[in-house]
Amino acid sequence: MTKEREFFIPTGKGISNVVFVDGEPCVPKFINPKNVSRLESSTGKSLSFTGGELKAIIAKDERNHQYYKDKPPEPPPTVTPPAPIPPPASSSPPPLRFETIDYYTLMQQKFAPLKYAVEEILPQGLFILAGAPKIGKSWLTLDMCRAIATGEALWDFGTTKGDVLYVALEDTHRRLQDRMFKIEQKTIDIQAELADKSKTRSFHFTTISKGLFGGMAEQIDTFVSEHPNTNFIAIDTLEHIRRSDKQNDNRKQERGLYATDYNDMQMLRNIVNKYDGMTIMLIHHTRKMYDSDPLHTVTGSTGLTGAVDGIWVLDKDKRSGDTAILSIANRDTKGYSFKLQLDEDSCKWQYLGECEDEEKSDKEMLATAINNLFTATDITSTEEWKGNATALCTALHKINDTLPITDRSIKGKISNKDFLDWLKRKFCISYKYQEFGRTIILSHLLRFTASVRGVQLK
Repeated sequence: MTKEREFFIPTGKGISNVVFVDGEPCVPKFINPKNVSRLESSTGKSLSFTGGELKAIIAKDERNHQYYKDKPPEPPPTVTPPAPIPPPASSSPPPLRFETIDYYTLMQQKFAPLKYAVEEILPQGLFILAGAPKIGKSWLTLDMCRAIATGEALWDFGTTKGDVLYVALEDTHRRLQDRMFKIEQKTIDIQAELADKSKTRSFHFTTISKGLFGGMAEQIDTFVSEHPNTNFIAIDTLEHIRRSDKQNDNRKQERGLYATDYNDMQMLRNIVNKYDGMTIMLIHHTRKMYDSDPLHTVTGSTGLTGAVDGIWVLDKDKRSGDTAILSIANRDTKGYSFKLQLDEDSCKWQYLGECEDEEKSDKEMLATAINNLFTATDITSTEEWKGNATALCTALHKINDTLPITDRSIKGKISNKDFLDWLKRKFCISYKYQEFGRTIILSHLLRFTASVRGVQLK
């Protein structure tokens, strides 16, 4: 029996004149199913088949439906088993958790001691120095910068020597030079100081800066990388670096004043937190409205004052005077209240000592004097006092000529809610103000009640 061989004849549209025997292309020379079929391969080899053998092969091919293309048959594709289907992901994200620390672990931790730019009163962190315009904030800042840059004491407090950057955005180089000459002329030989480069090269000035959201953070990073001993930066004033941001007004409208103030402070806090021992002091303004608590006079929302590590407020009772109170409230130190005096020749604030109880004594003195209005012999009314601010100031000075009040400040001081609550609770005296006629009305509630009942108080 003749061995059956693989014999393929392409059929269909565009039939080729090439057939395949055992996968080898051959040119048919003569094909007759009843006789012998003869094929010649590409190598010239002749292949012959009988008609019956040819029919059997064709029939087999047709049953398998495999050889109806105008090209040689391709080996069957390798079947790749399908990759296993991963289990479906959980539809809910993992729960959010606090990063907590237990009491024992917290108490076992060791922290480096707090670093100070000025010992006791100015630790590392973000601070605001606020005061009325032209009150002397810049003189105080320059003196502080110079003390830290040279490692000398500020008043009775030591400093940590380091590189200092003073961002003076309201000054020129000429004005800065004039001010430094004036500060130093009474205490230091300037030529000798200039010759000592180790001191003078630690104090740096700039009068131009990018805005808070316009590249200032990058400028500070560059400065600190070039001066790695930097530990104090003063920015005079805060509003300049916020105003240069063109989107500032839009941010206030969209987010509100509190959120905008807090976000601005957070930007500066991020800079402070990058560097160990870094202190940034922002020079800012106070508003005109009087408040018994100096910290409440800082311009802006509580988002501004609440986001910083400390508030310094420089305040004068009289603009023409040379004395001021510096109130300090820090997160990491106790509070301070210093009495300062501005030296006219050097324009340096001289330290006169602490005045922790001065605010309390002033309030008590003023309240006592108001109470005496109803008992003084030259005051005719014993139940109610009426008059404008000038008249009240004059009347109170007759009772106590040391009271720190003026025609302009008296109304603000006595209209403060905390003071009025205390005045009413301690002396039973109420306050009212009539816009028409600008009249201040002080009423002694006990005396008014006694008068109605016909009782005379001594």
